[in-house]
Amino acid sequence: MSEDIKVEVKPLTDEQRAKIVKPRPSGKKEKIIVALDMTGADVIDLQEQGKDLFFSEDPDEFVDLIRVYPEAFGELNKIHRDRFSVSYALYKVALRQQENPGSGITVTSNSGSATQRMNVGHQNPKMHYCWKRPDQLQQAQYAGLKVSTDPDLVTFCSVPGSSHQISANGKTELVLHEKPKAVHEAEQSALADKAMRKAHAVTEQAAEAVKRAGAAPSGHHPFTRPNISTKREEVS
Repeated sequence: MSEDIKVEVKPLTDEQRAKIVKPRPSGKKEKIIVALDMTGADVIDLQEQGKDLFFSEDPDEFVDLIRVYPEAFGELNKIHRDRFSVSYALYKVALRQQENPGSGITVTSNSGSATQRMNVGHQNPKMHYCWKRPDQLQQAQYAGLKVSTDPDLVTFCSVPGSSHQISANGKTELVLHEKPKAVHEAEQSALADKAMRKAHAVTEQAAEAVKRAGAAPSGHHPFTRPNISTKREEVS
């Protein structure tokens, strides 16, 4: 006569449950290249759906979110924003090559001469640009300058959506500032007039000092050196 076998099932402890490895989802994110026929709302909708967004650097296919859909650019997560920044920089290079084909050879580098590093391309003709050191930022603000973030400007290793800077060894050396050119020219004209008035006043004061010290030689201006003969007179 067979005996009944009883199997006792004990519940899992918390420690045993923690050791159970749950299967990872095998599905990968769908890769989407942002196209010209997409709107800013389409881009954000795709991001919210968990799509993996990429941006073409081709001048004929690049979608400039900063200019066309700034709200959408502001909603991009860090990964997508970084990808856009890289594509934007490559797009600018491709655009320059398309506008100035030359030999078709372009040499780029993270280092360059002082002139190359401080060059500002695609300037707005209505704006005045200048570089300021980080310790001059407050003084520049008082002078009516503001940090330039114009995405159309092309500066050395510039990144869209941020200020234009010149850095070395991870340290910011110069920051690009701007001011309306009409305001800048008016200020420079006023400074030139002030300098002229000051120079004229100094000249007048000097002339008065000469008069008080004694009359100038007849026929000579106080600030004109008289013609003195260098020949020795013969003694008879």
